[in-house]
Amino acid sequence: MAFTAILCAALVAAPAALAAPRSVEPLDLSAVHAKAEVVDRILPPGTSARAAGARTQQFTDDHGHLFSISTDAPGVDLQPYASVFAGLLHGDEIEQLRIEAVTLSEMGVICGAAEAVACYRPDDPDRSFAGQIWFALDDPDVVHTIVHEYGHHTDNQLLNLRHLGLLGCSLATDGSRNWFFEREIADDILGAGIGCDPAGDWEHLLGEVYAEDFVVLNGIHDWQLSSVRAPTSGSLTALLNDIANPFEPYRFERSRRVPRRHERLVRFDLDDWSFVTIRMRGPRRTDLDLYLYPAGSTKRLERSTRRGSTERIARRLLAPGGYRVGIYAYKGSGRARVRVDVE
Repeated sequence: MAFTAILCAALVAAPAALAAPRSVEPLDLSAVHAKAEVVDRILPPGTSARAAGARTQQFTDDHGHLFSISTDAPGVDLQPYASVFAGLLHGDEIEQLRIEAVTLSEMGVICGAAEAVACYRPDDPDRSFAGQIWFALDDPDVVHTIVHEYGHHTDNQLLNLRHLGLLGCSLATDGSRNWFFEREIADDILGAGIGCDPAGDWEHLLGEVYAEDFVVLNGIHDWQLSSVRAPTSGSLTALLNDIANPFEPYRFERSRRVPRRHERLVRFDLDDWSFVTIRMRGPRRTDLDLYLYPAGSTKRLERSTRRGSTERIARRLLAPGGYRVGIYAYKGSGRARVRVDVE
């Protein structure tokens, strides 16, 4: 039975909510066609929207993840909507999501915009992965809307640029790391005016491009945005890899004993597009220089050759791949320590 028909049947007559969680089968999203743009809003943390619905149904997906949907609408079986959540790409982060089912007539007040058909609110992106979605039971494009809103919840789980203070994004609106750079290389999205200014045009918000790419990743291919083209397979692969292997900043330290007029190397690999800062400190009364090379090449990407025993290469953007840090003892010799910060 088509999803629309299931919803109509559910709206006409529905059983009372069950005390025990109901197991739901995932909806096949590849059979769904998007009908319109999902004009929504990402609400600031702490925004007061409305109290939770009076009735809550709990569900489990085929991996045992527990989630619930609340509503004030009487006589509505929420299981068809739960099947959408079970069918979209997700992990245990679904258990940190509160889901509210309302009507389109209520959405303008809840989301603070008359044209909104849904909204997402992160609890506290700097400290929490939790969030809340409001969607409309009577939205004719409800499946597309739910998947799009879950894209914002996925965005809230993944680091990209916010912790670096770039683009003015929040953690819930900056996309994910490798997806962002693949999108930028393929489509020059920054040149197309894509950014994070909340006063800007909805279609040019980075978080909305990300959420719609998440929709495509889930098999709904009716592209809607006019600000950029549909994602390439490379962008979708990067997005999937970001979800499977989330980027996290890290650092490491190495030391090398460097004879005078010789160079010693520290090798490292990057799995993600990264901003790399390299610091080096050597013995007093030495003059050490610092270099950065791609693996297998003697061509220098960056260098720091001031006088003295300390050098620094600051926040260099590097693509995934192998690299070498070179420490050259121009004067004196001794053990030098290198610290590499990957952000």
